[in-house]
Amino acid sequence: MDNKVFIEKKFKEFKEKYNLSVSLCFELPQEFSGAFGMFDVTKDVIYINNDKKISYVRLIFTFFHELRHAMQYNSPEKFSKEIRQTLPYVVHFDGNCYMLKNNKWLHCYI
Repeated sequence: MDNKVFIEKKFKEFKEKYNLSVSLCFELPQEFSGAFGMFDVTKDVIYINNDKKISYVRLIFTFFHELRHAMQYNSPEKFSKEIRQTLPYVVHFDGNCYMLKNNKWLHCYI
């Protein structure tokens, strides 16, 4: 089975099972074009990089990782208090930090 077809099938299953209102896209936003994938909570979209150079294991890991983020934001009651408290905050490896406020990401750099 083709990787994209597999991901689309699993995505549909999870979407129906957990009543998610999330979309799936295989074209990442320009500023994340080199990433394996991401979830944009402000748009409710999971982006997956389906580049043939990315290994199957990395692709599947990324898909389920981003799907978990979608579930955390869309069904926070299914997760622990500690997880819910951290949802508005993102710290990247390069010192860029973000806080989600009113469905917009505020940015700072440390």
